[in-house]
Amino acid sequence: MKFIHTLLTGLILCSVFACKPEATPTKETTIEVPAADETTTNEKNPNLAANMSWTFLTDQLFHHRVTVERGNVDENERKGHWVDFHENGKYDYGVWGDKTLEGTWSYDDNTKVLEMKPMGDAKPSEWRLKHMEDNLIMLGTATYGNNTQQVQWIRHEQRPDKNAKPVDEQEDQ
Repeated sequence: MKFIHTLLTGLILCSVFACKPEATPTKETTIEVPAADETTTNEKNPNLAANMSWTFLTDQLFHHRVTVERGNVDENERKGHWVDFHENGKYDYGVWGDKTLEGTWSYDDNTKVLEMKPMGDAKPSEWRLKHMEDNLIMLGTATYGNNTQQVQWIRHEQRPDKNAKPVDEQEDQ
């Protein structure tokens, strides 16, 4: 069964990388984060209306699917991890129902690079993005030393449920 998961993961990664990139505007997208007292969770940042090429990030949230690091495939160590990018340039990150981290993000439409700056002591990260439908692939860059990681995320409507049956068990019934 583990072989099948590894094979499927490889096929998914290959299919995403083989896809032709979407035509997008060449203008750089800059996210300006308003001061904490200027925004609420439902308010949208009016500075973002000019170029919406990053909306694939803010449409729902993403669940961790698999991480490939130095040739090792990890499907279980980060099980239950999720990330939610907000239109105001902030993001939340957590495990199962709990938010464990928050920060700000920016996306450069020309280079397809996402930068994530967490609040507190956590290290920032930079990722080259590839996306297709509900799949998001993040390829680490050398900027912050996370260049050995490739992470696949799957779009979902809500945070993962620790008590839900695995997808494999639901399909077998």
